[in-house]
Amino acid sequence: MQRSLQTSLSKEFDDLIGPLNYISVQRETLLEFIFPYLEGQILVICDLDVVPNYVAKKISFLLRDFDWRLKETIIA
Repeated sequence: MQRSLQTSLSKEFDDLIGPLNYISVQRETLLEFIFPYLEGQILVICDLDVVPNYVAKKISFLLRDFDWRLKETIIA
């Protein structure tokens, strides 16, 4: 519930400062990424030994590529 609220509150600023790419939360034992996708969100949980920016960019590119392929399939 906290993640949904945080994502929806962040979307209020889309017009002012641009769309939300992801939210990262670092806890004592793990790292969380929240990616808004379509009408929902995707939660990714990682160990702390990853490079956060690299992982976030990689996942963002995968989601963008998947979204592009999905739209291409619907059109065709």
